[in-house]
Amino acid sequence: MQKIRKILEFILALLNFLFHFKPVPDETSPIDPETFPRPAPQDPTERDEPLFETVR
Repeated sequence: MQKIRKILEFILALLNFLFHFKPVPDETSPIDPETFPRPAPQDPTERDEPLFETVR
């Protein structure tokens, strides 16, 4: 009977230890990508630099 009591006390102490620590939310909230302004589409004729370099 004494062994069973010690085993039960150990299991209860272990459960108490495991459930003592609660998950803590992150300090910084994730950034929502929709909050950033979308870049304006460029007109290909107004572009100064070529999109691809041609290698000859």
